[in-house]
Amino acid sequence: MGMFDTFWGKYKCPSCGHTVQFEEQTKRYECILEDFYLGDYVDRGNRNYFYDFEHECPVCHTNNEIYIAIRRGQYVGVYVGRESSEMEITKLENIEDGYARRRAYEHICERKLGYDNPIKADDGPMDQKHVGDHITALKTQWEILEVYKEVLDDDVLNSGRFIRSFYEDNYIYRVISGEDRRIIAVRKHDFTHEIRTKVSMDDLSSELRTKYVGSEEGDMFVMQSDCKLVKIE
Repeated sequence: MGMFDTFWGKYKCPSCGHTVQFEEQTKRYECILEDFYLGDYVDRGNRNYFYDFEHECPVCHTNNEIYIAIRRGQYVGVYVGRESSEMEITKLENIEDGYARRRAYEHICERKLGYDNPIKADDGPMDQKHVGDHITALKTQWEILEVYKEVLDDDVLNSGRFIRSFYEDNYIYRVISGEDRRIIAVRKHDFTHEIRTKVSMDDLSSELRTKYVGSEEGDMFVMQSDCKLVKIE
């Protein structure tokens, strides 16, 4: 299929009333794997139009015609069927820049679970924090209780397999804030030098401290593939 960009959003199915989350891949833009959410500026040409596609409701299986409103290049709304034909795009107003992203970030900060905003760093090694230090993630200050590191398994290091190219330098912290206990994974990609921080449930049971590989979905801590977890402090 090649490269694409993706619209994310939701609409109310007119047939069953269910609120439907959608993911629409598109090749109409720059095709650089960008994610477009309500409030994002997606069209560099500052144009006004409806981006249309069909989406099947997962509840009643109705095939709905969906129209994403682009006003002055900004993703400003989602409309179903005849809604878009009954309105003039130039009558729509622009909305808060990054509206959906800001609301999603506020939600994960309240839960204290999820990815923090990524940051760019230099190409040097990451600074390690220590037991008793504090680390801020998702607008919360956490005290560090234990420090770990994900390291590649010996068989991977010795094999020279290509998977090594995807390994991210990291520190894994077991932390506490009030009554909340979490695992914070801080990882830096070797190529992009982007640092991503994920706050997960504190699920490092004794048998998981040496090996834990699973799905990246959800609120649980997931180790990088082909790695083992080594306690530093």
